[in-house]
Amino acid sequence: MTWEQIREAHPNQWVVFEALAAHDEDGRWCVDLMQPVGAFDDFSKVWERYQLFHQLDRSRDYGFYHTSNEELEIGIIDAFGRIQS
Repeated sequence: MTWEQIREAHPNQWVVFEALAAHDEDGRWCVDLMQPVGAFDDFSKVWERYQLFHQLDRSRDYGFYHTSNEELEIGIIDAFGRIQS
């Protein structure tokens, strides 16, 4: 799915997704194709789900974002916890 499709399917919710096709561009993680794995109203629930999936399989790329955002803009965090610019 695209971000636009996820926004339509899960309006005004936090969504945890697996990135199926993504690339880095100008310090941003650009996700071209994704599969939602959970949608929640409460941020604490989305954070729990994200951590669970991340711990189960670190070889996969998971993310989360709120569908009130028209564009999916996620900064890349370096090894020191700083967002790249």
